[in-house]
Amino acid sequence: MAKRCLIVCYYFPPIGGGGVQRILKWIKYGTHLGWRYTVVTADENSDIQPLDDSLLEEVPESTRVIRKPAHIGGKNTNSLLNRFMHSRGHYYWKRWVSAFLYLPDSRKHWIKTAEQTILKEIRKNKYDCVLCSAPPYSILILATRLQKKISQPVIADMRDYWTKYPFKIYPTAIHKWIDRKIEDKTLSRINFGISAYHGLLADIQKRFPNSNARWIYIPNGYDEDDFTNLEDNILNNGYFNMAIAGTLYSHLTTPRSLFKAIHALLKTYPELRSKIRLHYIGKTFIALSELARKYGIEDVVVRHGYMQHKKYLNLLNSMDTLIFILDHNKLMGSSPVGGRVFEYIRLRKPILALVPENGEAARIIRQTRSGIVISPRDVDSITQVLSEWMTCKPQFLFEDIKQYNRELQAETINAFIEQIIQSKNNVA
Repeated sequence: MAKRCLIVCYYFPPIGGGGVQRILKWIKYGTHLGWRYTVVTADENSDIQPLDDSLLEEVPESTRVIRKPAHIGGKNTNSLLNRFMHSRGHYYWKRWVSAFLYLPDSRKHWIKTAEQTILKEIRKNKYDCVLCSAPPYSILILATRLQKKISQPVIADMRDYWTKYPFKIYPTAIHKWIDRKIEDKTLSRINFGISAYHGLLADIQKRFPNSNARWIYIPNGYDEDDFTNLEDNILNNGYFNMAIAGTLYSHLTTPRSLFKAIHALLKTYPELRSKIRLHYIGKTFIALSELARKYGIEDVVVRHGYMQHKKYLNLLNSMDTLIFILDHNKLMGSSPVGGRVFEYIRLRKPILALVPENGEAARIIRQTRSGIVISPRDVDSITQVLSEWMTCKPQFLFEDIKQYNRELQAETINAFIEQIIQSKNNVA
């Protein structure tokens, strides 16, 4: 008989983005391994998250999806604040207001609905385990509640850091202190966990040395199926094509240094202006066109907006180099690794990683020998590399990348969960 897992995740297709891929692919390949899944997810009326209907085609027919209404800040949020939170624009201030009012996050009220749904579902149907994927971080609080109320093992999946997550805004030091206390209290109670980062797992083990919790490291990755039948060169425009993919934020993923480098390159070699193009694919929360205009490269930058996953991969496959940016003066070993990096690696295109040199993203690029790592504010080095790569295409080895294959990762996670289930049954 197939084992059954109930998964709790706030974001699920047709929501798009890198965070959705992790759970979607586990379900896809777990189903191939004989598992059956029920997903409890949010139905949020918001324009913040990108949509990708094509991802719904990958949800196995055997998977039940239960969508429960979600309201940012909860149902009782006053109408003026609600209108502001759902209005277009003012993205930074939306996040600031949300961070000021709600800890650990503005989705914390949804977990009450989710908990009722899960308990009702478990009373009606047999499940072998429950997996809670965060962020939002309030889902980890839900995991600790469920541990007390159900007999099935509850596994927490941390796709990102919590208080060390550099995208997280703290309006005051008090907010960060309180959130840290919530994090400590929550993570200290987790019995079983999965971490997407080496650094996150090491941090948890250091903070809770006496814990008997069982954790495993399973990074993000790529799905080999996504790379079948990709078109070779849909651009075929004769330019040296570079691409940045993903969401751009002013405080972490700004391409300012890259724009400065391109400006410097074209100032020295003006004839290259007609030979170089920088493509941006994704949703930006910075004034990208104004920034390009400031450095005199508005004719070089091409914006594509958010694209369906397969179309996005086809476009990336036409590039001469792929660029990944993490620029923050507080980023160290806790630096995140966007899911797109693993797709960059699988495309076997030279990667220009403008990231903290001691961070996890840098470690992966070096380990796989898939590109070059440069400090994100070292404009001179970026300029030099662009000049060299335009003259002579670099060759990288792309070693040991199969460890990031989603299908193999699904086998690892299922083996881990089956061990947990078996040990729980033996104790019972």
